[in-house]
Amino acid sequence: NGEINTLRGNINWTRSREAIFESDYFGADIKKLLPIIVPNQSDSATFDNFFELLISAGRSMEHAFMMMVPEAFETRKTISKELKGFYEYHSALNEPWDGPAAIMFSDGTILGGGLDRNGLRPVRYVETMDGYFVMASEVGVIDVPAENVKEKGRLGPGKLVVVDTDEGQVFHNDEIKERVSKRKPYASWISENVIKLDDLPAPPTYT
Repeated sequence: NGEINTLRGNINWTRSREAIFESDYFGADIKKLLPIIVPNQSDSATFDNFFELLISAGRSMEHAFMMMVPEAFETRKTISKELKGFYEYHSALNEPWDGPAAIMFSDGTILGGGLDRNGLRPVRYVETMDGYFVMASEVGVIDVPAENVKEKGRLGPGKLVVVDTDEGQVFHNDEIKERVSKRKPYASWISENVIKLDDLPAPPTYT
């Protein structure tokens, strides 16, 4: 929903890195994954190719989204050192995919969405008393009576929200980013000028 202004540069950077891709899991077969980004697609499909690469390497969807769509953290004075460290660390691994764009993602159980750092594309959401969660650019895509509204709001620039349909829980921006940014000591790695290539869990099993 929107457009990715940095698309051409993101595609070129990804293509240039394919020459140094390596994996103990795939071995020589890693060449069968190339090209990571299928040519002549929409910007949404192109984003999805890179998003799937990050997830297939063992990252959660929230982690991958924060890598690809970071908030404007450089000038924020209230950002935690852990979150700033997360963004600085991952800026060495890939470039941001900037909008104006609203991005939605799901694996069938977890679903979420977020807004690029400029926030020019609106995203509004409503959670209902009877267990629905609706998120779209505009209000009113589904009529929800006022007495059935549990919570409603809108995402700010660089913010995201995640819904776990198994647990019936909604997770908001700050708790998501606190959890993800504290999984590894990114701030320490940045201060030591270290890039850890083995900091991910084992990749999923493919059949």
